[in-house]
Amino acid sequence: MPVDISIIIPCFNRVALLRQTLKSVEAAIGGLNAEVILVDDGSDRPISEQITDFAHLPLVISRQKNAGLTTARYNGLLMAKGEYIQFLDSDDQVAANKFDVQLKQMRAVDADVSYTDIAECFIANETGKLTTKHISQIRRVEEAPLFYIKVQPAPHSPIFKREYLTSAIAKSFIALSRDYDPIAEVWFYYNLSIHPAKIIKIDEPLTLYIHHNQERITNHWEWQGLSALMLMHQFAQHLPGNHDVYVEKAKNYVAIAAFNTYRGLPYNIDAMLQEAFIDIWRKLGKSKISDLNGGKYFTFLSKIIGPVTTSKLFKKLNRNNYQHTRTVSKAELDAKLKPVLKLIKS
Repeated sequence: MPVDISIIIPCFNRVALLRQTLKSVEAAIGGLNAEVILVDDGSDRPISEQITDFAHLPLVISRQKNAGLTTARYNGLLMAKGEYIQFLDSDDQVAANKFDVQLKQMRAVDADVSYTDIAECFIANETGKLTTKHISQIRRVEEAPLFYIKVQPAPHSPIFKREYLTSAIAKSFIALSRDYDPIAEVWFYYNLSIHPAKIIKIDEPLTLYIHHNQERITNHWEWQGLSALMLMHQFAQHLPGNHDVYVEKAKNYVAIAAFNTYRGLPYNIDAMLQEAFIDIWRKLGKSKISDLNGGKYFTFLSKIIGPVTTSKLFKKLNRNNYQHTRTVSKAELDAKLKPVLKLIKS
């Protein structure tokens, strides 16, 4: 019997959260023929030994030597047999009707990708029940470069047609690396951005963002920033040079992303880190001042003194001080930053 959907969940320890994820998935599968692929990324104790009470689920468990989140997702994709693919992290949950609604609408129009709005939720400690705090309505777009680079939906929002996803990822121009783990989905998004796709938006909060007090990669924005720097650098280095319309649009959107990342950095964070993002923006051909979304004062000044100088001025005026937002020590940042800067300047 054909598999409707493959749900791919990389996991490393964090079994208590994984159990909540599996309960959520079980409720969402309903009458679909599904497979739940758990990629155990070298947990201290094998995941398979800790979730025996979920044996009634259609589990496929693969244990690998610790290789990181990006590789675990990729390896799960290679194993998948479903018509559609859903990536989840081991702390994600989904609405009970997510799979059913997205698959029905995708099949109706033969879509390659669908995505949804997001409900921000908290877990009640006493009962484990979810309480919705806020619903985020995500921008509706249909163009692949815009979707993957500017919208960048939460990693567990999109459902992909497997045939489309595996075909595009097989042509990846950015090599797989655990360096991208803090933003693992963006490695997929950048590689997908230059390929046409039929994309549909579903106006329901079927994707849940769960607040919890356990460790997340996203707790440290500096590591996300370094991963973004490396990924943008590799994008600029290896982007196909065929001037295809998708390639050119992706190139422009990544240039804008590099500049806006620079703008968002504190004025007194490492100067070489800031300059590295500007270098990528320049290498990708800069971009129009009007595309930088800086507001009327930023746009006005940029036309006179240039967007880089304007950004430096605005950073100081806004008192965007690194000491107020730091999540890692200077020694920790320096230890990771130096090899990254060496790599991108080599």
